[in-house]
Amino acid sequence: MAAALMFGVVAVAPFSVMPLAVGGLIADFGLTVSQGGYIAAAEMGGSGLASLGVSAFITRMDRRRIAGAALVLFALANIGAAMSANI
Repeated sequence: MAAALMFGVVAVAPFSVMPLAVGGLIADFGLTVSQGGYIAAAEMGGSGLASLGVSAFITRMDRRRIAGAALVLFALANIGAAMSANI
């Protein structure tokens, strides 16, 4: 029961946090509301496409290997975003 509850919380967390993150981007980096919307849309679209892509083969692969690859990919994406000079 606790795992199901935790999954429910984690599943909706990006939708709850996204307005705060986009508001911070707009305030800190001087983005327009339109640019903030594009960032939010790209984030959600990428998550959706990744979910669709992974669902085809996730049952055939080792879950630990998938989780490790995802962590490496997330880390590289965040490092790339941190090093980006502009949007």
